[in-house]
Amino acid sequence: MSGGIGIAITSKDLAALCGVSQGTVDRALHNRPGISPKTREKILETAARLGYRVDQRARSLVKGRTMTLGVVLPDLERRFFSEIAGSIEDNARQRGYFIYLTLTRWDPDEEFTCVERLAGMQVDALILFSVREDPLYESYLGGLSIPVITVGNRLSQAFPFVGIDDYAAAGDAVGYILSRGYRRILYLSPPPALHDSENIYAASRRLAGCIDALRQAGRGVESWIVDTPDYLMKLDMIGFIRERRAAILCSGDLYALEVMYHLASRGVRIPSEVGVMGFEAVDMLRHVRPALSSVAFPADRLGARAVDLALQRIHGREDWTDAILEHRIVEGETL
Repeated sequence: MSGGIGIAITSKDLAALCGVSQGTVDRALHNRPGISPKTREKILETAARLGYRVDQRARSLVKGRTMTLGVVLPDLERRFFSEIAGSIEDNARQRGYFIYLTLTRWDPDEEFTCVERLAGMQVDALILFSVREDPLYESYLGGLSIPVITVGNRLSQAFPFVGIDDYAAAGDAVGYILSRGYRRILYLSPPPALHDSENIYAASRRLAGCIDALRQAGRGVESWIVDTPDYLMKLDMIGFIRERRAAILCSGDLYALEVMYHLASRGVRIPSEVGVMGFEAVDMLRHVRPALSSVAFPADRLGARAVDLALQRIHGREDWTDAILEHRIVEGETL
C-alpha cells in the first residue's frame, strides 16, 4: 500500500517488521556504515511502503541535540561561497543534520546578528566565514555553548579552521607567472576591509605571499599593487598595456573575469598582449573562453571538512586539528 497505512510507524515497529534491531534501522535510514546492502535495501523499501518518517523532534530530545548546524557566509553571489554552501548542506544531510544558512553581505555587524540568532535557535554548531574581527567578538564566540568552526578566514587559534595556505598559494601563483616568461606583474586586490573591525585574514595572507614572491624574484621584475575600489580605472591609468607584455594576478576569479571583460572592451588581446590569472578556480570557469588560469582549491572539500570538524566537536572531541587543504595551479589559456 503506497503512502502508509493510516497509523504512525515507529522505528521500533520498522525493526520488528524487518527482523532487525533499532540500531540497524537507524544505520539504514541515515546512510551509516555497518550494515549489508541487502538489509539496507529491505529496510528502506519497507519504510517507503509504510510511509515512515523520522520524528526529528523525538530524535532531538533523545540525543539532547537539535540536529542542526548554523552556517554564516558573506554572500552567495560569488560562486566560491555557493559551492561551499552546497557542500556543507550535502554532507550535513548525509549525517542526519539540517542546516540554517544566513548571509552577512560582508557586514561585520550583520555577522554578529546572524550568529546571535543561530545560537538562540540552539543549533548544535556554527560554521562561519567571518568578516568580523575584534577581541570582544572572539570572546563572545568562545563563550557560546556550541562549537564554532571557521572557514576561509581564520579567527584565533581557539577556533578550528578549514582553508588553504593563502600565503603559499599566492607565492606559487607568482612563480607560475614568472615561469611563463613574464617580467611585469600587477597584483590586483581590491580593498576587502572598509572598517577597522573587518577580518581580512585570507586577503592579507595572499597579498603578503605575492609581495614576498615578487621581492624574491629580484630587480629584473617590475611590479605593481592595485588595491583601490576603482581598480579598472587604475589599470587604464598605469599605462603598461601594450608597452611590454605584462600579467595581472587577481586575488579572486570574479575580479579576473571583470578584468578580462574590461580589457576585451578596449581591444586588448589575452594573453598575447596581457596575461590574466585568477584565484579560486570556481567550477563556472569551464564556461569561460579563453580558459582562465587560476589557483584552485576544492570548495567542496572545504565544506565537507567543516562538517567533519563540527561533528567531531559536537561529540566532544577536543583533539581537533586545523584542516589545511592543498591548492594547485590550473594552467588555462590566459597566460
